[in-house]
Amino acid sequence: MTLLRAKGAGARTVARHVLRNAAGPIVSTTFTELVDVLLVAVVVIELVFGIPGIGHLLYDGVIDRGLPLLMGTAMTPAVLTVGGTLLQDVVHAALDPRVSQGD
Repeated sequence: MTLLRAKGAGARTVARHVLRNAAGPIVSTTFTELVDVLLVAVVVIELVFGIPGIGHLLYDGVIDRGLPLLMGTAMTPAVLTVGGTLLQDVVHAALDPRVSQGD
């Protein structure tokens, strides 16, 4: 930032460089936290309001000790998380060309 200012760059150019370098970690952290919060929120909201869905199904599996039901309802968010992590890696590589592409 100091070098850009010394070369006479304006605030917009400095902001572009700062945001470009900060975008990778922000995308990674945001996506990981978003998946965790959404999963917990779905379970809580469905139980509080009595909405039938995967959260309610998961709760019923815990209460009834249904192992196949628990495995299925736990596998769905796990597969979505793996797919989302793959998407996150692709976006991170697009935002930062310095990320290794697997030489």
